[in-house]
Amino acid sequence: MATSRQEFLAYLGIRVRMGLWKPANYRDFWSTNRVLRHELVAEVITKDRFDQLATHLHSTHLEEGAPLPEDRMWKHRPVVDSLNDSFRLVFVPGQDIAIDESLWKFRGRLGFKTYNPTKR
Repeated sequence: MATSRQEFLAYLGIRVRMGLWKPANYRDFWSTNRVLRHELVAEVITKDRFDQLATHLHSTHLEEGAPLPEDRMWKHRPVVDSLNDSFRLVFVPGQDIAIDESLWKFRGRLGFKTYNPTKR
């Protein structure tokens, strides 16, 4: 089934929304339980169509025998750079801003090692 521009933009918007609120299971966005269900997501796209897009959507393919690039985000770099430029235009922090990254617990994986002896 072909994907329209409007459907693709809706898919990207839902992905951003999913990054802001993470239920125990992403399928809860389409749950029949009123507490778990996210009406905006459920009205825009069905769970099956979302799964289909997530499964088959690729930004690019490597040619056979081509070496992997150094940048692990090479497929998504144009999109990330464009979003970063847009975010810089929209949000300009004031002079007094403080962020303490030790307040957020990180359970993901990194492709590089970090060491901070003062971090809890």
